[in-house]
Amino acid sequence: MSNRFFGSRFLDFTEIPKLWLALVVFLLSFSANAQFYSVGENPASICWRQIRSPHFTIIYPADFEQEAKRVTSTLELNYSYGSYSLGGQPKRFPIILQTQLSSSNGFVTLAPRRSEFFTVMPQDQEPVDWLNQLAIHEFRHMVQVDKYRQGFSNVPYWLLGEQGTGLVFGATTPLWFMEGDATLNETSLTLSGRGRMPEFVMSYRTQLLERGPYTYDKASFGSFRDVIPNQYPFGYHMVAYARRHYGEDVWGKTLDKIARWPIRFFPFSRCLKKVTGLTTSELYRRTVQELDSLWREQDSLISPTPYQALNHRTSKVPTFYRHPIAMPDGRVLVLKYGYGMIDAFVLVDSLGNEEKVFEPGPYDRISLSSDGKSIVWAEEHPDPRWGYRSFSVVLRYDLAEKKRYELSRKSRLYAPAISMDGEKVVAVEVDELNHSSVVILNAKSGKQLKKMGESDSIFYKMPWFSSDGKKVVVVKFVRGLGNTLAVFDANSGQADGDLLAYSRFQVANPTWSGDTVCYRSSASGIDNVFGVVVSTREVFQLTSSRFGAYDPFMHQGQLFYADYRTEGFDLVRAEKDSLLYSPEGPSNFVAYYEPAERQELKPNVLDSIPQLDLESKKYRKIGHLLNFHSWQPVAMDPNDYSTTIGVEVKSQNVLSTAILGGRWGYDGVNDINTLSAELSYRGWYPVLDFGVEREQQSNFNRFVLSGDDTLEVTDRREVDYDFSVSLPLNFTKGKHFVFFTPILSASYEDILFTGPQFRSQFEWTPLRGHLIFRRVRKRAVRDILSPWEQYLRFSIAKAPFNDGQEELYYATGRFNFPGLFKHQVLRVRLGGQYIGGERLRFRRGYLNFPRGVKEEDTDHLATLQVDYTFPIAYPDLRVWWLAYFQRINASPFYDYSWSTYLGNHKNFESFGLELTTDANFLRYGYLLSVGARFSYVTKEQNPVFEGIFGISFY
Repeated sequence: MSNRFFGSRFLDFTEIPKLWLALVVFLLSFSANAQFYSVGENPASICWRQIRSPHFTIIYPADFEQEAKRVTSTLELNYSYGSYSLGGQPKRFPIILQTQLSSSNGFVTLAPRRSEFFTVMPQDQEPVDWLNQLAIHEFRHMVQVDKYRQGFSNVPYWLLGEQGTGLVFGATTPLWFMEGDATLNETSLTLSGRGRMPEFVMSYRTQLLERGPYTYDKASFGSFRDVIPNQYPFGYHMVAYARRHYGEDVWGKTLDKIARWPIRFFPFSRCLKKVTGLTTSELYRRTVQELDSLWREQDSLISPTPYQALNHRTSKVPTFYRHPIAMPDGRVLVLKYGYGMIDAFVLVDSLGNEEKVFEPGPYDRISLSSDGKSIVWAEEHPDPRWGYRSFSVVLRYDLAEKKRYELSRKSRLYAPAISMDGEKVVAVEVDELNHSSVVILNAKSGKQLKKMGESDSIFYKMPWFSSDGKKVVVVKFVRGLGNTLAVFDANSGQADGDLLAYSRFQVANPTWSGDTVCYRSSASGIDNVFGVVVSTREVFQLTSSRFGAYDPFMHQGQLFYADYRTEGFDLVRAEKDSLLYSPEGPSNFVAYYEPAERQELKPNVLDSIPQLDLESKKYRKIGHLLNFHSWQPVAMDPNDYSTTIGVEVKSQNVLSTAILGGRWGYDGVNDINTLSAELSYRGWYPVLDFGVEREQQSNFNRFVLSGDDTLEVTDRREVDYDFSVSLPLNFTKGKHFVFFTPILSASYEDILFTGPQFRSQFEWTPLRGHLIFRRVRKRAVRDILSPWEQYLRFSIAKAPFNDGQEELYYATGRFNFPGLFKHQVLRVRLGGQYIGGERLRFRRGYLNFPRGVKEEDTDHLATLQVDYTFPIAYPDLRVWWLAYFQRINASPFYDYSWSTYLGNHKNFESFGLELTTDANFLRYGYLLSVGARFSYVTKEQNPVFEGIFGISFY
């Protein structure tokens, strides 16, 4: 679950198993080193507990027990309702409640099978309890996954374990269905799911009304050129259309057919056609036809508010202007971001001229505040070591000093706003127990001055000071009731009452002007700006936007806000005389979910949740280190992905702290038996890695010289033991991601050669040390590479206990610089290594020779590689069902190396061109980068052609 908004009739059937075998080997190759999804690890100090209900195992920090029991009760209540329309009841699922993160999310994954809930409620959450929504949405994914444990889909599970089920699920089921079905389920089973929110459908509706439908491939896979609704709204409407016209069991029947026989081209589309008579492309055309008709009827009822757009768009690249604030000098401060740029705070004057002020770091784009002298916002800062712990930190940027200040550290503060006198900052605090409160800080020191309204059943969002700084208005969500606006006295901390009746409409971004609070509401069926008079509680609508009006700020009778269009949000200004000031009227929202809602056994499962009598007990980490989830009938070398006959098993515990792999393999060509195991323990501050491998080779058939004799070697046995300690640290703050990892490792290698009259044993005990540093600026959507990056690695390997053993010293650096135009990057890579000693082991070390040159043994090696990478075009080109091309890239390069080996000097030089395309092939959901490299080696005057392949899962 995101915080917001995987047939040719001329195919020879005998070729299908070969294609699937190739797909299996291809996907398994990605699993060798880092197959299993993990955000990171939790602090070692956490004491975990668990609840085992009839269908779930809930694992949670001990102090979160009250909420854990509530989540378990919700899951058990929803078990039969949430699975009804798909017709499946999943087996026991482990669920981890992650309370240490400052961000909101949730996911279900396999290998190992688990779900994780990031428990903090987002500031832009629709009016439904966050954990309840996660319970419903993520449970639907559990149902989807378990539908693939039947028929022929059981065979991959028997052969490969959970990774086999994941393989079938990912290779057959489009992403839009997975998320669309779960979103429709959360909407039809609650009164406040995303399908009921105008914000959720806004981008899709805008695109259809302004530009019409795109091709199925473009709508499904996205674009670097245009704003494309993501998998959630796209899939929601596709899934809802089928439910509207073919009944509640249409998707259950489709998944049953896929699972029983998934080995076919485009199984999802073909099985859908057997059930409905429509392929996925035909379903898409029918869906957009119906939506176009419904949304045009809604559009005909709208008389848009006249306004003046203050920003000037100089290109068609999607760009967004959010959170306008009128400044004392007449300019308007906004948050600006887009496909061509990262987030930036920008000042826009009356002529549309822009001045970039500052580029923030990881930022949720929920709010922005300024008193005219400073800018205040919140960023996410990670814990240096623990991936499952992060903080939401308040920052202030002084416009005169051009300096950034941290007002809080290791805090969980959200949506901060500064008073107009610049003395105080108000923010929402959410602790690790999900208690929400409103806090006031000193704007200079960050010291907490006041805490108001702390509660475990009320959640606060987006606070704002009154013009005189004496009052605070905040969005208030009460579980079971919905949203309202609440007022607090900033001095006493006492509540002054609610401004609105509780409702299921979205209420967001309140700002204060005189006696009026302006805010964004979905009450009209499209997000618009509303106002409420504080003294009288009179509510009125201010704007009538065609697609959506957001982020209101009233200044001197003029209303500044962000108005949505196809290219993104515009910064607009409406004069007082053009505003509606009309009473709140009925909603004209197109409730596309209603037929699905009527099909459910219980449309509102949250109206009454019986609290179960649940027993909890301590979750002992040491007793759950092993969790064998996957296996495979081949042995795969984790270093080069080569495979041999054998067997491999994989274990990862659900807390992702212990990862174990074991394998036996037999290479029949060379008569080599290999038995190995690796264990990585990540639950302590340093990461500990252990490895052992025994390799036995018979019929070695080598001859060696010993004095005047030639001796035959017939057998080789090698036993290797490895141990390493590493400390992966993340020092990210601001727009640059900063990582530092020191690694220290030791090995013991025992090699024995034997023959009819020959025995030689060789022992080697090397120590290795590595220092790795990386600093990289975050990328815009269109960036192929980060325009600023520094990567340094220093390594040393030596065997101090073995005289004359080889030693290696290695250093490399990678540096990115902005090119001549946007999204162009100059990348320079430098490296040097020295290999010395009498007995050679490393031979080639870590550095690569120039592209097109075959690697050789070296003593000394120095390299230079220069690339200039840039996009050529964004074609959004569909070639039948074979491929959808999103971007074409080029990268001319020049490589040079200087090396010596046994006193012989060699220089190599090559230049060439890499051409790649980022595309979706055979309607596979993830973006693949494929292409070719042409290298010309000057010394050999030899052209070399090679293929290039990459994959992105994000």
